[in-house]
Amino acid sequence: MSDNIIRVRRNPDQGTNEYRVKLLNLCRSTGLVNGRHTDGMANDFTFCGSRGMSVVDYLIVLFDYFHIVNQFIVSNFAAFSDHAPLHIRLQCKALSYTHEQQNRNVSTSTFDSFRWNDHLKEQCYESLILNSGLLSQIVFCDAQKSQHGIHNYIETFTNKLTDIVVPFFRSTSNKSNDSTY
Repeated sequence: MSDNIIRVRRNPDQGTNEYRVKLLNLCRSTGLVNGRHTDGMANDFTFCGSRGMSVVDYLIVLFDYFHIVNQFIVSNFAAFSDHAPLHIRLQCKALSYTHEQQNRNVSTSTFDSFRWNDHLKEQCYESLILNSGLLSQIVFCDAQKSQHGIHNYIETFTNKLTDIVVPFFRSTSNKSNDSTY
């Protein structure tokens, strides 16, 4: 995919180094998209160090999936980091089949959608606090220092966090659901 048919890239960091040039060439040659978002507003610096400010943190998305990136914002710097947080909003649809439905090839599907509910945020917060010990045990466990070990570690943490939070925001239906989130 040609780099000139996707949105204009605006970047406050006019300097370059060999790593940046290599990354941008990789993005162009493989169809990856870097640093562009719908409204075309300029991104901001992502790093502030002793030699000044620069853009060193990237959002890299395959061109085919760029349409789901609704928003990309470089947020304000936090007190304890020299990197600015990146805020990304994706628009996507979730389709999930139960294991039995996949095995039987049944045409009825269940669709889970997740929506933030301001009325449940306190309950969700309390649930996170109540389960913080369990999450801490996972965080501070001695994960195997291998790709498989780290994968299992992240999967365990993600599954437990999902188990805690999802009940507050999931709704399931047996028909097609075209809502996006």
